[in-house]
Amino acid sequence: IVVNVHREAHLLQPTLNNCFDALDRASALGAQLELLVVADAPDQATLEVLAFNAARIGRVEQVSYRDLGQSRQHGIEHALAPIVFLHDADDLYSRNFYVQG
Repeated sequence: IVVNVHREAHLLQPTLNNCFDALDRASALGAQLELLVVADAPDQATLEVLAFNAARIGRVEQVSYRDLGQSRQHGIEHALAPIVFLHDADDLYSRNFYVQG
């Protein structure tokens, strides 16, 4: 799972909570997923949200592309799994998304 962030601190926590819930559900059903956050030129508030959630986030890659396409490509290239789910900082999905999506 790759979540691209920039300057969305006010939207990011609900998205991360949603990802954590869906990851827990997938894990309970035997799936192994990684959460990779690509922070493209993030502001301090976004970094603080990421730091607050560091224990639950697999990895954070900080880049300075200032381009969503390049940031997504970075996430795809650095993801460990052969299948990649792309999310933005304001996305919300069903808790079953990764096991039924």
